[in-house]
Amino acid sequence: MWKNLLRHFGVLLLAGTAGCALMGTPEKVQVTEYDLGTVKAPPASAKLGVEFGTFRNLSGAGTPILFRGRDGSIVRDDRRRFLLLPEHLVRRRLVELFPAPATEEDVRVYGTLNRFEIDGGDNAARLVVDYEASWKGKHRIFHHTVQTPLGGDTGLDAARALEKCVITSAGKLAGELELFKKEVASGKGKSK
Repeated sequence: MWKNLLRHFGVLLLAGTAGCALMGTPEKVQVTEYDLGTVKAPPASAKLGVEFGTFRNLSGAGTPILFRGRDGSIVRDDRRRFLLLPEHLVRRRLVELFPAPATEEDVRVYGTLNRFEIDGGDNAARLVVDYEASWKGKHRIFHHTVQTPLGGDTGLDAARALEKCVITSAGKLAGELELFKKEVASGKGKSK
């Protein structure tokens, strides 16, 4: 009886270990992290003093890169991630694009990210952001929708396209802030 029991146990043990050997170990997924700052760009304004305050993120984007499908579905790619949350990346890149030294004459700018994603339907990166500027007691809101075509289908292509959106938005914002300051200085600026 012991021999039969040991034989059955041995067969079960052999079958169990063979199954484990055939299944193997799960494959490790390599996570690649991206940052903004790989696209070289001149300052949006070297003379305009801008102090960037807090940026809020209403886009739903986190550190995983967001991909919006043609059908409107959103997929987070956990293998391709940003180093920081988008609101921190965008704010930091804007500070780099407005390098003028801080003074008491700086325009204060806050931001709200509404979209920071890759649109699979248009094969493009999309940034939708609202900037709230204040200077000398006057306020103005600037709304930007920027889209940049993807240069490929890698995570680096996605990060670069999103960064190009930020750079384009910064250039547009520089012109708007200069006009806003002129209007306020001339007494024509209204709070909006």
